[in-house]
Amino acid sequence: RHPGLGFTELIAEDFWDARILPQAVENHRARGMAIIPHGISLGPGGAEPVCPTRVRKLAALARRCRAPLVSEHLCFVRAG
Repeated sequence: RHPGLGFTELIAEDFWDARILPQAVENHRARGMAIIPHGISLGPGGAEPVCPTRVRKLAALARRCRAPLVSEHLCFVRAG
């Protein structure tokens, strides 16, 4: 409905383990809209090392979405 809108962001962690993406997401993609996974828990700005499992899951979701890019909170999200 918004002709200038070029992408839709997904909260990545909500879809890491989903076998298929919701139909609404597929509809957006079918109309040529880019789907951008946006991570909220990787924590590259935090005190702990980045978790390789989270990176793999984010990358797998990006491939499933055929995303041209991925975004992530660059902030402190967790500590030991």
